[in-house]
Amino acid sequence: MDYVVGGGVSGITVADRKGARVIEEKAELGGIHAPVDLGVLKVPGEPVLSDSVCGDFNAIDFTPRIVFEKDEYLEEKVCGGSCPKWLTLSNVKYLVLPKFERHSWIRARVRRIVVNRAFTSLSKSLEFDRLYVAAPPQELGLSGGDYVSAAVIIALVRAWDKDWDVKVSGDTSKLYTRLIHVPFGEHHLLYIEKYYRNYPPSWDRIKSDVKRFEKLDLDLISIDFRYRIIKYGILIPGSYERVDLADNVRLCGRFADWTNPGFCESIRLAQEC
Repeated sequence: MDYVVGGGVSGITVADRKGARVIEEKAELGGIHAPVDLGVLKVPGEPVLSDSVCGDFNAIDFTPRIVFEKDEYLEEKVCGGSCPKWLTLSNVKYLVLPKFERHSWIRARVRRIVVNRAFTSLSKSLEFDRLYVAAPPQELGLSGGDYVSAAVIIALVRAWDKDWDVKVSGDTSKLYTRLIHVPFGEHHLLYIEKYYRNYPPSWDRIKSDVKRFEKLDLDLISIDFRYRIIKYGILIPGSYERVDLADNVRLCGRFADWTNPGFCESIRLAQEC
């Protein structure tokens, strides 16, 4: 039996191509795009804004109105150096709507790999013929690289009357870096993102900054909202030295080369794994 560790878009793509079973510890598949329950509906944990349509997903035309603030300081604020191109959301033409309901998986965490066995949090091991790892290698007891995490507030708002849909800020006086408004059926979603390295900021501080600088009071305009952490938000290229693995274990997706591909590029890399 072949298995894939990691139930994100890359892991699901590999599983479909190889006929493998997914092992994922979270309650939903999709990785950073996994659905988040906002009470009246489930929404993507991170919007998929792309310049092209790829994979077996629905998409709608969406060209956001983008405003940049002090973008010359953006890379230093977020990454301390070079940042991935997708951070600025330039050339976006589509809002992709990924769904993962058709997949089943083993809900468990792989703690370590020994020869041809994956030892899991289920207090048992799974014997495999081939194991594809589309998850951070350090979560499996392997060495990994440096990364920047993201704290994200996802708000379901009643209406949207701003003259922008995306605001990308390199202003270090503002806690947040990206504000992203996307239509979602008859609803409006607002994603507020803060990138950090050490300790996650409280959602109260992020809300306070958005209220102060953007005149957006989430307590007044939101129907509901959630706060989530994306631990491996941005990978720092060049900080990872790949370790030698057994012939029947293979790293796939963005964690294989410790890079930050866009959504469609992630699917392409997974298809080539």
